[in-house]
Amino acid sequence: MTEQNRRFDRKLIKKNTLRQKRVKLDRFKEAFAISRLDEITPRMLEDWLDGLEDVQKSDTQRDYLKHVRSLYTHYKQTSPTEDAETRPADSERAMPMSVQDAATLLR
Repeated sequence: MTEQNRRFDRKLIKKNTLRQKRVKLDRFKEAFAISRLDEITPRMLEDWLDGLEDVQKSDTQRDYLKHVRSLYTHYKQTSPTEDAETRPADSERAMPMSVQDAATLLR
């Protein structure tokens, strides 16, 4: 593979990754638009993922959680994605922000 092809592949991968992140976070925003990030519990995330008919495989669900986790990481908040399959979050989180506000800032 030539150097030019490798650069093209990296750009394409990055473009596709950003597109996937946007699609997944838009779906998250639609589901939790009236919630603050610090109010969303692991159980709420599990229920949301279970309700997405096209997201039934555990690998796909983990991919969704990865992108949601990146949103929490960006705003330095504790993410409920860590406990989404085990137990509800019980720690307090700093800097409450609505999901819609957070998604708007990422654009």
